Amino acid sequence: MQNLGWRFHTNHGTNIVLSNDGLTAERVGGHDYGIVVADQPMVPDVLYEIRIDKRDPQFMFLRYMPCGVVLTDPDHLRLPGTAYRGWGREAVVISGAVYNRGHTEKNNLNDATLNLWKGTRVGVMVTTKAELHLWVNGSDRGVIATTVPTPCFAFFELRHRYKRVSILLSTHLG
Repeated sequence: MQNLGWRFHTNHGTNIVLSNDGLTAERVGGHDYGIVVADQPMVPDVLYEIRIDKRDPQFMFLRYMPCGVVLTDPDHLRLPGTAYRGWGREAVVISGAVYNRGHTEKNNLNDATLNLWKGTRVGVMVTTKAELHLWVNGSDRGVIATTVPTPCFAFFELRHRYKRVSILLSTHLG
C-alpha cells in the first residue's frame, strides 16, 4: 500500500467538519449536505477508500451511501444538497442505481452501498481503461461505468445514517 497523500477537500458540504488533517469527515447538524470530495484528481488503478467510523442511531431505516466520481475540480465545485440531484452530467454517482453523467445506467446495485455498518470500507477506482469500479470491504463489485473522463475526483456522501468516515491508505491495484 502507498499513501498518495490525498485528503478531503476544504470545499465540502455545509454540514461537514474535517479533522485529523483532512483525513476524517464528520456530518454535524442535519442529515443532508454531507458531501466530501478528494482534494486531488484520481490516479488510474488506485483505490480511493474510506472507512465508516460512526453511524447515526436516529436513522435506523435503510439508506444508501452515495459515492462515485465528480468531473469538476473541487475548487470550482458548487455543492448541492445531494450529489445525484445536483451534479447531472458532471458526475458518476453510485446510489442504488448508477447515474452516469445524467443517465441511469444500472439498477442492479441495490445492496452495494445500502445499510453499511461501522467499520465497513467503501472505495472507488478508475482504471487506465476509463472504467469505474466500486469496492466494498476489499471486494471489487466490478465495472460500474465505462468511458469515465479524466481528470475526476472521488466523492462520498455522508447522509442519514452515515455520520463519520476516515480515509484509508491508497492501494495501487494496476
